[in-house]
Amino acid sequence: MIDTFSGIEAELLQLFRDPAGFAAANLSVADSDELLAAAERHGVAALLAMRLADAPPSPFLDRLRDSARRDAVWELGHRRALLDALSSLAAAGVEPVLFKGTALAYSLYPNPVLRTRGDTDLIVPQHERARVTAVLQGCGFSSAVATPSYQTSFARRGPEGSQVLDVHWQINNSEVLSRLFTYQELRAEAESLPALAPDALAVSPVHALLLACMHRGSHRHNPYYVSGEPHTGGDRLIWLYDLHLLAESFGEQDWRSFIARADAKGLRGICADGLATAHQCFATSVPEYAFAALERDGVREPASDYLGASPARQLWMDYRALPGIGRKARYLRDLVFPSADYMRS
Repeated sequence: MIDTFSGIEAELLQLFRDPAGFAAANLSVADSDELLAAAERHGVAALLAMRLADAPPSPFLDRLRDSARRDAVWELGHRRALLDALSSLAAAGVEPVLFKGTALAYSLYPNPVLRTRGDTDLIVPQHERARVTAVLQGCGFSSAVATPSYQTSFARRGPEGSQVLDVHWQINNSEVLSRLFTYQELRAEAESLPALAPDALAVSPVHALLLACMHRGSHRHNPYYVSGEPHTGGDRLIWLYDLHLLAESFGEQDWRSFIARADAKGLRGICADGLATAHQCFATSVPEYAFAALERDGVREPASDYLGASPARQLWMDYRALPGIGRKARYLRDLVFPSADYMRS
């Protein structure tokens, strides 16, 4: 087993890679609890349930299938809320571009339920911020407490729970990473997402792989949440499986474009690491020339360096990236003295 995983996570990866060799009946209650918790933490419970569809019944498989059914119920509610938002935004003349989980769920996976996620990420032009906010509020969404941020979370309650849209004005909250991909760049190469809606748009596969590698790197320190519990670490199996599926869909022209973009944006290091880990986990097919071209060779890459830095170093790099004394002063103020509303939230 690869060094990235150990203990129950190594067992989970082995089960994911070789479901035919799995004997659920041999699991103790404690091992069953631990394995199911790991599958949900890594976002692959629904995928495992599909891969074990023909396995004989067992208490573990019953619970795994219950988890997958919960994901399916969530998907129905989330899709309904998302379609309401997309149709209302389209009527207002706004063209959001989806990226990350939902974009991949409806383009790469045979069933969107298999791409477990807790929200939908989309990017819109920054100058449309007020109009987007008004449109979503008109659809029943409420926004989170305003914070110094390049994105706003909008939530709508429904029978299936809270449905959340993360609306980005820039691609990332980090000052170093926020300017790497503009709405205009992503929109220019966006592709239709007919499995979701006729007028839905998602980032191109090349952009999707770049963003997936960057997203994985960003969670080395920044938490993600599963059932309200925070976790850190970029080696989440569902994210690595995204990389696997994207890479497996690429032709030579895609790889050439991906390499050129990774080089131009200073993401070669983080992309090489992500693809190497996906290859180790899932035998992902990556051309040798791609790995060779992504080698950093001692070249300084601000974006990859940022993603590999400690949290304190990232704060310093974000501070330095801010233009002007005024922006720097506001950054320090918000960092040291966050608003009371934000802290209560």
